[in-house]
Amino acid sequence: MYHLILDTCVLINLCTSHSDPTPLSQLKELINSNKVKILLPDIVSDEWTNIKFEKVIKQETASIKGKLKNLKELLKILNYGESEDTIRTVIENVTSSESAIIAKNELKCKEMIKNIDSLLTCQSTIKISPTQEVHNLIINRGISKKAPLHKKSSISDALIIFSSLEYIKEHSIQHSIFVSNNTTDFCESSNNSLIHSDLQSEFESNNIQFFNNIEQALNTITDNPIYHENILEPEINSMKCFRCGGQMDNGSWCRSQYGGLTFQYTCMQCGFRCDTGEFFD
Repeated sequence: MYHLILDTCVLINLCTSHSDPTPLSQLKELINSNKVKILLPDIVSDEWTNIKFEKVIKQETASIKGKLKNLKELLKILNYGESEDTIRTVIENVTSSESAIIAKNELKCKEMIKNIDSLLTCQSTIKISPTQEVHNLIINRGISKKAPLHKKSSISDALIIFSSLEYIKEHSIQHSIFVSNNTTDFCESSNNSLIHSDLQSEFESNNIQFFNNIEQALNTITDNPIYHENILEPEINSMKCFRCGGQMDNGSWCRSQYGGLTFQYTCMQCGFRCDTGEFFD
């Protein structure tokens, strides 16, 4: 039996239009077969409740409109010729169906949200509330500038980690997995697949594994792993890292130094994160 802790940003990214439905289906199967239980900290539940409908759908709609706008801009620079005319026809057909595309995507988002809700509210899900001891620990770590409070006052991140740790210790849970796309606060700056050294001893002594990718996390549990080609690896875009010059990925929603959730790009080489300041609201 594995106990799985999912950061809010993981739930959000599972709802985006590019997401593969396989992880959700696989997670549901693992829960139904009693191989996984979800540990749900109050802060994750509250954040998810506040953003799951209007904000997720609003952001996805804005994303689609932006992509369609880019296609329309492409029409302006196309030359005329047989191959260009074919491309032009395809683009015009797609952009003229904007309303239908948005409506279809909204239905998909709602279905994904419904599926996530069913997992978070199922009978086996364990809800965790922070105790006064957890609050005191967070205050002390904040003063000491230890992860996940080493870069900013990320109380939400700390509540997720330490309320879960307290529950795991009290109930002598043997196998746990924490999944978060927020590598800035939880990971080593030199390697965003490793939990931060400030948290490493706690994770190791309580047998907690960390993953920044839900598909890879599920692959450690299931007898039917998601094939490698279906795992959502970070996509490469043209943006370069300001620190090392490496490639940045296509970004995801993570907790921000400004508070709340913003869209951020992560360097695939050094792990540096660029916060766009674009809030999820």
